[in-house]
Amino acid sequence: ALGLYCDLEHPHKYSWHSTFYKVGPQELLPVPQSFLDGFAFPDFSMVASGAFWIAVISICLVSSLETLLSAAAVDKLDPWQRQTDLNKDLRGLGIGTSISGAIGGLPMISEIVRSTANIQFGARTQWANFFHGLFMVVFVALFPTIIHEIPKAALAALLVFTGYKLASPKEFYKTWEIGREQLFLFVLTIVAVLATDLLIGVAIGIAAKILLHLFRGVNLKQLFSIAFQVEQAGPDTWHVRIDGVAIFSNFLSLKSTLTELPRGKKIVIDLSNADFIDHTVMEFIHEFCEDYEKRGGHCEIHGLEAHEAVSSHPLAARKRLSPERLLDRFLEIRETDNLVEVKIKGAALMEAIQKRMMDQLDQLPHDKKVVFDLSDAWCFTQPPLDYINAFVSERPSDRCEVRGLEGKPVTSDKQS
Repeated sequence: ALGLYCDLEHPHKYSWHSTFYKVGPQELLPVPQSFLDGFAFPDFSMVASGAFWIAVISICLVSSLETLLSAAAVDKLDPWQRQTDLNKDLRGLGIGTSISGAIGGLPMISEIVRSTANIQFGARTQWANFFHGLFMVVFVALFPTIIHEIPKAALAALLVFTGYKLASPKEFYKTWEIGREQLFLFVLTIVAVLATDLLIGVAIGIAAKILLHLFRGVNLKQLFSIAFQVEQAGPDTWHVRIDGVAIFSNFLSLKSTLTELPRGKKIVIDLSNADFIDHTVMEFIHEFCEDYEKRGGHCEIHGLEAHEAVSSHPLAARKRLSPERLLDRFLEIRETDNLVEVKIKGAALMEAIQKRMMDQLDQLPHDKKVVFDLSDAWCFTQPPLDYINAFVSERPSDRCEVRGLEGKPVTSDKQS
């Protein structure tokens, strides 16, 4: 209707504040008048040239990257919180692009505008994409003149509107709440994409995040390698312990392992021994727990109190407290005339502070009864428990007591 109203089929001029603008058919969507005119077969005459392979690799990387980014964005928008099978998505992308290119079509991608529109109008399954493609084929084949009347500016406005919703001021504020470094990376990536292109812009954003983690003390080996341990602590309980550094570039193996755990069980995710956890991993763990509980299971996250978050947001990046601060937080020793009560809370039985804890316990008086209260502790590793058992065995049975250990799992020191 806009194209007809502005008579864009015929070249003419518009004036705006004494400035003339030329408009005409070039402002409308180009569509071949004959459906078969849109078909073309590939020409491999340049297959041995460098320009050919640069174009092939660039298209492959850009389309794959845009598909993955779109899938990640749609997963966040999905009201049912479903997760895209990225491997299946990329396989479909490769097959579809190969077929499209063989008949003269453009590369295929998972497109954010169409996906957002699907969600806004209540689409739930892949049939929405099927009918979208079907209607496009029908209109291009049977009603090309109607498609031709759509101004390019209308499509551009739709893209701008969708882009605004994805990067609105509200999104900037949400990012700021997660952490100032997240806002910096967000703005840097946007500016880089606008100044260069999608591939280079995203690469700049990834490089900036890697440099930020290196500045925080992450070593090069930890960038792409994560240490974690998964143990079955009971018939219906799985214990997942994460050690060292868990960041966006190394957590894929953890993600794969968690998704393979049996449904309907209890999963305890222990973060007490993690030195640093970035926002990406925190967000993944949060979404995994929500999804797992929706499927009938139960999840618990332990060890967050052993870390200091960069902001008050529950998904903010976190760095583990120093051993001194951990000991002050998780070990409490109260002494009376005839009794010493050692209350071990939270993650006090983790390796990071076990030596300092043992040093303090070695200083306890021998002429008083010592009671270890472990009822509020949840991180149990074998070495400190061995020490407590040895401590108890060295004293008369009526002078030492351990409470609160019954029924709680003990993890080993192995890492995977």
